[in-house]
Amino acid sequence: YPGGRADLAAGRISAQITGLLASLAQTHTLTVTSLKSGHGTYTSSGRVSNHAGGRAVDIGAVDGVSCTRVSRSAPCGQLAREVAAITGGEAFSEVIFCFDPGPGHNSFAAPDHCDHVHIGHR
Repeated sequence: YPGGRADLAAGRISAQITGLLASLAQTHTLTVTSLKSGHGTYTSSGRVSNHAGGRAVDIGAVDGVSCTRVSRSAPCGQLAREVAAITGGEAFSEVIFCFDPGPGHNSFAAPDHCDHVHIGHR
């Protein structure tokens, strides 16, 4: 989307998020629906969103399959589980989808995330 391209070109997105996107793009076709642009400053719970700091990405489709298909075996479910399994210094503090992609404390389910995978870091 144009706002996301502008965010990337202007260097407004963290190296951890751009690195993840580059890595995932090696094996997947991603539809990014929100980086810094395209997302509000606050989350639904009233916290400042990591999107506002360029530290989060929302992915709306993986390999041409919409993230509204929320089964664990669907492409978005597999991608969420793959990212949630990253450990150590490369781990993300937020991996949110319609179901908890587990296993760590960094991932959880949220009913307002049944159309995208959210990945972010603090």
